Amino acid sequence: MLSFEVLGQTIVNGIAAASIYMMISLGLALVFGVMRVVNLAQGEFMMLAAFGSFWLFTLYGVDPYLSMVAMIPASLLLGYAVYRLIIRRLLGADDINQFLATFGLALMLQGIAQYLWSADLRRLPYVLPSLEVGDVTLAGVRVVNIGVCLAVLAFLAWFLGWTGIGRSVRATASNRMGAMLCGVDVRRVDATTFLLGTAISAVGGTMLALVYFVYPSVGAGLIFKGFAVVILGGMGSIAGVIVGSLVLGITEAMVNVYVSSQLSALVAFAVIFIVLVSRPQGLFGTAR
Repeated sequence: MLSFEVLGQTIVNGIAAASIYMMISLGLALVFGVMRVVNLAQGEFMMLAAFGSFWLFTLYGVDPYLSMVAMIPASLLLGYAVYRLIIRRLLGADDINQFLATFGLALMLQGIAQYLWSADLRRLPYVLPSLEVGDVTLAGVRVVNIGVCLAVLAFLAWFLGWTGIGRSVRATASNRMGAMLCGVDVRRVDATTFLLGTAISAVGGTMLALVYFVYPSVGAGLIFKGFAVVILGGMGSIAGVIVGSLVLGITEAMVNVYVSSQLSALVAFAVIFIVLVSRPQGLFGTAR
């Protein structure tokens, strides 16, 4: 018999998972939409931020949400170095070159993390009071994570819609050559976009550390979820990221509760397969 209490709890858990999927997918969508580069190391940016928040809390007692103040600047420095040394050289390169370069970067960051912190699974021992809404119990950390995700989306909407550089980002994503002819500094736009995606991943890394285990290869699993989201929503579409994350997160939670926890891990791969076969451009994408 279907329990509305269990159903409500399952949907809330799915939305909480979707909030983390949005953080990695937004970075992927922004970078691809503007630069046409698929960054396979996006998950490793989240992994490093997760470790940073974990160690700040473990060693110095810094509240994980406050640690974002340190993680964002640190991620921006890393992102700028990666952009200058690797990403900008990949603009216009063959897809295989982009995949190999960013995949190699991902492996290198994983190796560094494993050398520094070993492959042990770590969990951030941080809890917040739960909320009771009817018969549904809302874990405090998951509620705050959802709130942080909404704040990031609000900032992104403001940045893209109300700032000069944000409008330049939208123009470049729509028509790169046209933006250049209109005087837009596309190199500045590229750097800004990549750094913005890196900063969003830093926020997502802290959110990740609060609800999942942290280990060097955690980003490798997340990148597949991110690809499932952007493929479902449409490569480069922010609206598609929001819808795709919610669909994936809630579907995984439903399969985990009502079918089998072992099958929930296959949902992302099923989404990629079904969308590529039936609608390759995604829900919000346009056929090329």
